[in-house]
Amino acid sequence: MVSLLLFAFFSIAFSFLCSIFEAVLLSITPSYVQIKQQEGQQMGRLLQQFKNELNEPLTAILSLNTIAHTVGAILVGASTGAAFGEGGIEIPFIGYELSYEVLVSVVMTLAILIFSEIIPKNLGAMYWKQLAPFTVKSLNILVKIFRVLGIVWLSNQINRVLGGGDAHSTALTRTEFAMMAEAQTESGGLKEEEGRILRNLLNFESLTVHDVMTPRTVVVGAKAQLTIREFYEKFDNSPFSRYPVFGETRDQVKGYVLKDMVYKAIIEQRDSNTIESLIRPLLSVAQETSLHQLIDLMLERREPIAMVVDEFGGLEGLVTMEDAMETLLGLEIMDEMDSTRDMQSLARERWKARAKLMGLELPETMTD
Repeated sequence: MVSLLLFAFFSIAFSFLCSIFEAVLLSITPSYVQIKQQEGQQMGRLLQQFKNELNEPLTAILSLNTIAHTVGAILVGASTGAAFGEGGIEIPFIGYELSYEVLVSVVMTLAILIFSEIIPKNLGAMYWKQLAPFTVKSLNILVKIFRVLGIVWLSNQINRVLGGGDAHSTALTRTEFAMMAEAQTESGGLKEEEGRILRNLLNFESLTVHDVMTPRTVVVGAKAQLTIREFYEKFDNSPFSRYPVFGETRDQVKGYVLKDMVYKAIIEQRDSNTIESLIRPLLSVAQETSLHQLIDLMLERREPIAMVVDEFGGLEGLVTMEDAMETLLGLEIMDEMDSTRDMQSLARERWKARAKLMGLELPETMTD
């Protein structure tokens, strides 16, 4: 009887550990691995090795688990006859006698299900951070043992034949990061504005300057021949602080001027000079330029505004650092004098009005 209980206990105990190891290993996040690596611990190196070669620790875990179940079942079965002898237990009201072998098998199955599957896997998934150091050290020993026995090598060969390769990627995709940010926002782990910024940041790669620029049809600019006084009289009440300067046509953009520089020139009594004397160079970017590339260019050249050009080099629109930051923050950054929240919407509304006057029929997507 004692041997039966010992065999059952050790079988379930080893299986319990295997389930803990598996749950912890699969619950460890890539960010946790990176943190441990940066700390310079051996644990971080082993974790990265296990994550890169996930087949090896899983083979060691499953091999030990299989041995525990198989050997345990054999020894428990052999000990049952010696402990209880022949016969069994009669089930009341049915008159059927249940043999001791069957009864022990049922109890053992339930014990394995509860104590070596359900409980340890839940514990491993819940407390993986606390159990990670013990798990990594234990798995390192297990993997070495099963390497010596050749089981890990055999498993790797089978994995290659099946097309599994050597590496198992655990890196999170862009979509998974976005879903995590949304889930954390809903659960309260992140503030609403933090979740919004993270989701917008992940969308940056797919957005171009064309998506956020001010279209040329609503770009406010000045002719290069205007004097500083004429410019002041024309644009003093305008809400914008930066103005492109055109040559003969709107596609001949010479640069841009700051309204503050205009005020300074007037104070210095240089208002009879042309506005061209205050021109600053205007950065040019293609309309397919991504937003993160735009920010890099603006920071590198210390320019807050850029001209968006089409494939023929003509003016497509203007884009500012504020446009890029608005997209990242999900908020409209407006001066106290701004009267229009979205210049692209304004451009579409003006085009609809002109088309109506000309009797043009627009697609339904533009009339909604």
